[in-house]
Amino acid sequence: ISTVNLDGETNLKERRASDLLTGFMEHSGLEPRKSKDLDLENSVQTLAAKNASKIIEQGLVCQLDEPKVVLTDMGGKVSLASPTEDVAQLLEELKVDIPCYISHENFVPRGCILRNTQWV
Repeated sequence: ISTVNLDGETNLKERRASDLLTGFMEHSGLEPRKSKDLDLENSVQTLAAKNASKIIEQGLVCQLDEPKVVLTDMGGKVSLASPTEDVAQLLEELKVDIPCYISHENFVPRGCILRNTQWV
């Protein structure tokens, strides 16, 4: 992400999904298709929509700390309110802690510009 609008720094900062979401997405069985008939952009958009739908079905709960002046002073946790049995088993196999604690590395502040990112 580019945070030049917020802190004046021109270098790009890397952000990543929480362990809970990363584990869920990597093992959801959904991957972009590499077909000549379906271009990659449509495939990525379809994948994003399917993964978002699956996460909503599981009851994603995000609890964030109160906003602070310093951008890196951010924390919170994410969990699933009603995970299905197979998702709960998957997260246990991946040794993902529930609730999964998050920090500024998992957060994209308002006013940032996404660079080199297919979807969020």
